[in-house]
Amino acid sequence: MSDGGYDERFRERLLDATAWEETASQLLAAAELLEPKVREFSATPGFRPGSDTWRGWADEFVAIYFMLVAYAIENLLKARIVTANQDEFRLALEASPKIPSALRSHDLCSLAERAGKSGLASGYADILKRLGRSATW
Repeated sequence: MSDGGYDERFRERLLDATAWEETASQLLAAAELLEPKVREFSATPGFRPGSDTWRGWADEFVAIYFMLVAYAIENLLKARIVTANQDEFRLALEASPKIPSALRSHDLCSLAERAGKSGLASGYADILKRLGRSATW
């Protein structure tokens, strides 16, 4: 049974850093639509992150906003990883249709390290961990 070339298109897209970047751009555009709701939420009287008055992740708009932003950052990091490991990933995909393990993670800190952005991973570890939670939510 033919897959209609799906596997080949999947492999090519997976190895296309520009496709990862375009997806990141689209995710950010979607997140931007939620920004008014996020601003409204943060303007709530008594809003203080971490306080009892803050509903935190219970607010669906805020959670979805951060999920989209996390996925956008993830896609940008994976674009760099794909660029740096193009030949290795091509060989891995020829041997197995599975996504290379370096691209299966949502861990933004480890992806930043792998992308050669160790300064980003160390300087922004807390925010990357928090955003990473949104990506696996």
